[in-house]
Amino acid sequence: MLSSNAELPVDVDCKVDSIALSVVIVAYKKIEMVLECINSIYQFNDIGSKLEVILVDNSPDHNVYDAVMSNFDSVIGIKNINNGFGGGNNLGALQARGRYLLFLNPDTVLIESVFCFAIKKFDSNNDLGMFGVKMVSRDLSRNSSFYLTSGASILRSIFMKICNIFDIYLDRYMYIAGANMFVRKKDFLQCGLFDENIFMYYEEPDLTNRLHAIGKYTAYFKDKRIIHLEGGTSSGGELAIRRRSDSAIYFYNKYSLNPGIIFLRELRLNKLKLFICKLFRSDLVADVVLNIKILSEYMKRIHAGK
Repeated sequence: MLSSNAELPVDVDCKVDSIALSVVIVAYKKIEMVLECINSIYQFNDIGSKLEVILVDNSPDHNVYDAVMSNFDSVIGIKNINNGFGGGNNLGALQARGRYLLFLNPDTVLIESVFCFAIKKFDSNNDLGMFGVKMVSRDLSRNSSFYLTSGASILRSIFMKICNIFDIYLDRYMYIAGANMFVRKKDFLQCGLFDENIFMYYEEPDLTNRLHAIGKYTAYFKDKRIIHLEGGTSSGGELAIRRRSDSAIYFYNKYSLNPGIIFLRELRLNKLKLFICKLFRSDLVADVVLNIKILSEYMKRIHAGK
């Protein structure tokens, strides 16, 4: 494993002083995944001592925290109660000394240098509040790098896949995948950090909306790639679906959108998925059935005003 004290090549064209960029990682269990992520950060560090890495460990035990602290001398470790993705990232951001932040999922692996690239992008445009880069799978095939801000339908799903294939990102209609969010720290603080009423999911579109409110724009750059082991940080199952549904209702109500209409579209989409899965005898049938069950339950709650 690469030590955080190793001699690393630095991009001489990237002129930075003090700590320029802080990487904030919120971890929950899965030691090997977290260690691989941090190892890749130091392996492809192109700004040397101008980089800061902060681990916020939301795990119920100390296994991840102790493993990271014993393997990486320079990582700043924070042991935290599990107050969600946003809460953990807020804690890390408030400790960060960098002018710029990278909120990076622990289920990501760097495969090329990206930090100097990020600094140059921010330094060249003061109106750029946040951006993401291309997400790829372990085999380097394309992964989802951004999403539509709201709604669910078969046409939207197809449109979203096409946009990801052709690298078409539309600010104000889409948001960057939360696995990699490069943010200007002063803008992040000005717009109020992550909303800690959202435990998991929907933090990205919410932050995007608030950056827009202070006159900033978001962007996607296909020039750089990061591996995203999609779903690697999520335990999946019923709890994850319920947390996503709770966050969706909060988000839609916050921005005066009708959650009933959007949940109905998602329910119809899942019923179509179930038909297709059964037709092709897919292993995903049980997952889709669970989705339909929980969405139907939430639809009743929405109509009952609960």
